[in-house]
Amino acid sequence: MRCPTCRSEFDSGTRCPFDGALLISSDQMDPFIGRTLDGRYRIDRRIGEGATAIVFKGRDTTLDRDVAIKILRTQSDEELVARFRREAQVVQRLASPNTVEVYGYGADGTTTYIAMEYLEGTPLDVELKKGRIDPARTLFVMREVCRALEEAHALGMIHRDLKPANIFIDRKKTQEVVKVLDFGIAKVTAQKSAMGNIFAQRLTTMGAVMGTPIYMSPEQARDEELDARTDLYALGVVAYHCLSGRPPFDGAPGQVIFEHTNKAPPPLPEGLDPALSSLVLQLLEKTPAARPASATEVRIEIDRMLAGQATRPSRGKGRWVIGLATLALVVAAGAFSVVRLARAPASAAPRPSSTAPPGFFDVPIDE
Repeated sequence: MRCPTCRSEFDSGTRCPFDGALLISSDQMDPFIGRTLDGRYRIDRRIGEGATAIVFKGRDTTLDRDVAIKILRTQSDEELVARFRREAQVVQRLASPNTVEVYGYGADGTTTYIAMEYLEGTPLDVELKKGRIDPARTLFVMREVCRALEEAHALGMIHRDLKPANIFIDRKKTQEVVKVLDFGIAKVTAQKSAMGNIFAQRLTTMGAVMGTPIYMSPEQARDEELDARTDLYALGVVAYHCLSGRPPFDGAPGQVIFEHTNKAPPPLPEGLDPALSSLVLQLLEKTPAARPASATEVRIEIDRMLAGQATRPSRGKGRWVIGLATLALVVAAGAFSVVRLARAPASAAPRPSSTAPPGFFDVPIDE
């Protein structure tokens, strides 16, 4: 089976050499279908999977609503179980409409699970399989992700695994909503949050490099101390992938990590708004201090760009509008001049020749 983290092929039951995740094929999880966990959450069908867990669509029989049920692949790894539990605790602190909502966490026998909001739509990685994404839509996704990150960062939480597979376009309602998923390897810093809480728990063992190499910041790859700007780097990689149809660096994990750390990204496609290209390249700066200071700063800049696009007509349409308006003005001015000449007395002194530039009418204004 293919490991979702390093994208290499391994036999089921082995561990990924990059992050140590236990790999179990999805067909081994099918016996869960039809079960009801803790007498409440009925498992209906499998809808997704990752390196450490598989996600099912289910039903909360108590509240009579659809839910997504995330089940840990194994109970034998104490660190994975602790991380899974902490994911539920972390996300329950978040109230942003751009973060998936967690309803509950539990262990039914040897089955550890999280019950959360069921989303209807498409993960961003699935959309990217179709090719490049329109710049306006890319900006929309970036802005919504920033809103989720703003709240998480204010609480001292760093996602550390922001990537297209963890960004979901939810279409349950009349308007699309972007949801950030999977805080399983989030780091909770010791900084004081905006709500006055202090978190000091680390969700990984010391010295362990966690995350997905293609979207990993240089400082994360070097296992250095992280802050919120590591998520902004990952957002820059996601934006680059959307606009280019490919991530800036791809290949074997070791090669990708080296390039993130040492190599400038290839140029973005031509024809993009220079402000958008500049923002993406700022997010991809190797040094955190050279990136935008916060998700709020990025969102404000995106809002400016989106507002400009809303008021700026397309070039083709703008030329037609200007051309028609000019033509109407010329016709009106010409008609006015003809009427004035027809009404003028015969003895009137001739007017001096026009000094108007070629292509313009010298419309009299002295009477």
